[in-house]
Amino acid sequence: AAGQNEGVVPYTDKNDEIGALAQGLARVVDLQGELAYLAYTDELTGLGNRSRYLVDLSQVTAEGIEGKGKWALAHIDVDKFKDTNDVYGQAAGDDLLKLVGEAIREAVGEKAKLARLAGDNFTLFLPYSGRTEDIIRSLDRLIVRLAEPFHLKQGEVQGSASVGVIILPKDAKSADEAHRNANIALRRAKDDG
Repeated sequence: AAGQNEGVVPYTDKNDEIGALAQGLARVVDLQGELAYLAYTDELTGLGNRSRYLVDLSQVTAEGIEGKGKWALAHIDVDKFKDTNDVYGQAAGDDLLKLVGEAIREAVGEKAKLARLAGDNFTLFLPYSGRTEDIIRSLDRLIVRLAEPFHLKQGEVQGSASVGVIILPKDAKSADEAHRNANIALRRAKDDG
């Protein structure tokens, strides 16, 4: 109904057929919200998942092409993650991924769009004002944070990560090109150490 908050179903407090229908509809609305959350959220870290990343990638690429916004896209890989799994077990690896997700969020702030693609691969979109030094400062903060030790129940793990970054729309004109170029930038960062 006009003027109603989205997701709020009126008449759920009525004790008649309309109220029963409204209560049923309210349950459907709640389920839709839960399904959307599950569809776009990484279960382990609570960050966006690959599907969320692909939606965000299409959105920010389109914004850039239309001149509505610029973004920095970073692909992040946790260095030597396999070693944590091998030494401490998969549960420790999962704990490390959760801590890495929290560390990324803390380092880059709430304006960033974050996702975990798979395993130890994360992505982030940062709004880009045209000041490269702002992006460098944010990513430096991220790299410093990820280089700190992570304290797991099983022991301490020395952190480090590789980050590849591109600027949209300057470095890519399509979502596929942006994903590919960010991956190339990440590979170069890993090769450079």
